[in-house]
Amino acid sequence: MQTDCEMEADRGLTDIENPCQAVLNNSDLLSEIFGQLPFSKGGLLHVALTCRTFSKPALEKLWRHLGNIISLFKVLSNFCFRMDGKTRTWYFDGPVIEEGVQRLLYYGSLVRSLGSLAYTGWGCFGDRVFLLIARALAGRPLLPNLQGLTLIFRSNGDDPAILHLIHSPQLQSFNFSAPRNFSRIDDITLFVQKHAKAPNMRKLTIDCLSTLPVVQTSTSFQNLVELSLSTGPSVPIPTSVIYHWSSLKSLREMSIEARAFEKTLDGPTSKPCFKLLQMLNLACPLDAAIIFLSTAAFPVLSKLSFEFMLPQSPTLQVYPWARMFEALQRSTSSRFQELHVELWEDSTSECTLRNKQFTASYPGVPFTDLEATLLHFKLSHFGIYMPLLQPLTSEDAVKIRDAWPKISTLVLVTKAVEPRLDLKALKHFSDESWKDLGDLELAVDAAHIPLPRKVRSTHKLHSLTLQLVNWEDSEFDDLCSLASYIDSLFPYVYCTSFTTSSGQILEDVAGMINALQMGRRRERRYNETATVEDDYEDDDLSD
Repeated sequence: MQTDCEMEADRGLTDIENPCQAVLNNSDLLSEIFGQLPFSKGGLLHVALTCRTFSKPALEKLWRHLGNIISLFKVLSNFCFRMDGKTRTWYFDGPVIEEGVQRLLYYGSLVRSLGSLAYTGWGCFGDRVFLLIARALAGRPLLPNLQGLTLIFRSNGDDPAILHLIHSPQLQSFNFSAPRNFSRIDDITLFVQKHAKAPNMRKLTIDCLSTLPVVQTSTSFQNLVELSLSTGPSVPIPTSVIYHWSSLKSLREMSIEARAFEKTLDGPTSKPCFKLLQMLNLACPLDAAIIFLSTAAFPVLSKLSFEFMLPQSPTLQVYPWARMFEALQRSTSSRFQELHVELWEDSTSECTLRNKQFTASYPGVPFTDLEATLLHFKLSHFGIYMPLLQPLTSEDAVKIRDAWPKISTLVLVTKAVEPRLDLKALKHFSDESWKDLGDLELAVDAAHIPLPRKVRSTHKLHSLTLQLVNWEDSEFDDLCSLASYIDSLFPYVYCTSFTTSSGQILEDVAGMINALQMGRRRERRYNETATVEDDYEDDDLSD
């Protein structure tokens, strides 16, 4: 007879000899394995039908990420569609029975993220679809474990009624997008309010004209990391909301589109502080931006993107740019490194026309008016994508170079009718003291083309975009001279774009410079001094 020790040893030996059986008996390990394997949807379905052991982990992964709610409703046998012209309309052919509801609840419990609910390729829902499902669920949550929800509407007629069926205490992100004329915003408001104070909410994005209750409810998500909101023209945001936003202890990224911020007296006496906010995007009029930046402190803010929202009569206004940059300076610290300014655009013809008129008529601000404030910052990225500044001089370029030695991106879109910078100014930007500069965009006078440098620069500029004024009457010799001159300044450039002041794309200039740069890369390969960028750009280049 075997002793207890011998029997235990045999059992251990059996386990060692059958590791596959041990894995098959471990549901957690199977789920982990299936979670790592790159199965397609069809492949997961085939695996789920292989055996009962594989069914549960395969179905969990199959249903974890759902692209459209229709896929879930299809588990109900009487959910079908009819063709109304060219449109597929989904409806229920008869009542929703309890057996089908149980299937719906089971597969709904497996869903962790749900994509666009209004995917037009699937068609649309009949009038009573969501009502029948709501009655059949009888208060039971459809997606109790949902963590991520993305809802994208293409037209004002899309129906958000599905949101009334969804309530998940596990929700971590909600991304909603709709046209600006979307009329069912109350349903979105109710959904956000229903999830107020959700402990797991990390990301909230409402890309439509929200109501004030949505803005106010956003302050209740204490663990929010990313917040993006847009409000309508008749919805000014009280400054008291800014105080509440500053209390969100995990907030790191924030994007706000608003027509106005309204000063209120119900906030605390101390200045609110966004202790962890690193990235801020403001789309608003200039006076609203000044109020926002003056109201709070941003000690770790590193990036501000400002989308300038023009008033109805943009040519009759005086814009206090100096006040805005001074407010930004007072509210930030030495960690601030990126500043981008551009015109706000909502894709309407009125906005496009207004921006065009402003661009054509606005004289710009002299650099000297903003010099003290702007050069106070230690920027690594500076992008002005609108004619905010008057044309710069070579002296201005030198001041910028000396103030921002670590800058990597410099975009200066000024009025290009009479630029005061000529092609000789490019020598300032190819200086080795500005070795981190990787992307450069300027408007320059191309009437005179300097001779190439006798000793070619080693500057590693990656991207060069130039608007060439007075180039229209240039000849082929001018093209060759310009290409040689730029090659002597920036021998490592691999992305170039050139246009005239009227917007004509100069493909011949870019083509000749690209040909020269290919020769430079060949040369560096031959001399064994090729860079990683060379290999990335021309990995199929051979001698």
